[in-house]
Amino acid sequence: APCTARRYKAEGMQLEAQHYLHCRRPLINATCPFGCGLQVHCLSGHDQTVCSILSQAGDPQVITGSHDSTIRLWDLRTAKTMSTLTFHKKSVRAMALHPFEHAFGSASADNIKKFALPRGEFLHNTLIPQRAIVNAMAINQDNVMVTGGDNGSLWFWDWTSGHCFQQNETLVQPGSLEAEAGINAAGFDVR
Repeated sequence: APCTARRYKAEGMQLEAQHYLHCRRPLINATCPFGCGLQVHCLSGHDQTVCSILSQAGDPQVITGSHDSTIRLWDLRTAKTMSTLTFHKKSVRAMALHPFEHAFGSASADNIKKFALPRGEFLHNTLIPQRAIVNAMAINQDNVMVTGGDNGSLWFWDWTSGHCFQQNETLVQPGSLEAEAGINAAGFDVR
């Protein structure tokens, strides 16, 4: 039987089932969700390694951040970039979608930024930079954003204003190196 994903691609329709995305160097592959293992799209456009990726049902269906300091908003129907955001000066290592606003945040060593979707309009920076390479970001339903850095810093922000209201440092475990204090992932419990 022909792969359902091919039919969707040929008819220019949005895939209804969950699609699988994976990155290798500057390419993003969208793999068939129907178990056949076929590549549906190969999204290319970043000049360096893709290090953060978001996906959602609405447009843009895929959002990527890269070591080339850009964010790309992708349309999976056409496998083309809808928009390229060039607001960061350093690698975009972390991004997070807001749970109910049509917006997302992105983090880099230069600053943390907020964008509106679907076009990626720049809204604002956070009020102060974290002074770390930010590797992790999450946003909850109470408009609290958390970011984690390579130096073990864990900062809590008000999503609306960009104000940092709490700063914590992780403790290095006895016998560990200082570099092992870094935070590489963040998330909130789902209510």
